[in-house]
Amino acid sequence: MALAGYFRGAPDLSILARRWDRLLYGSDFPNVPYAWSRELAALREAKLTRDQARAILSGNARRLFARA
Repeated sequence: MALAGYFRGAPDLSILARRWDRLLYGSDFPNVPYAWSRELAALREAKLTRDQARAILSGNARRLFARA
């Protein structure tokens, strides 16, 4: 919700580029009070590399749960 700008104030998207290797994307879709695409639009706005975006959206979770 913070990434989608649901809360007051603009989210600090710079953290995505700084900590892309430690972030996991999660969603409560379809139970969100805004268009789901807002989150993906924010990721595009952050100007991440393809590898960084892929890590946040799926790769980091795969890496984490492979260890379980």
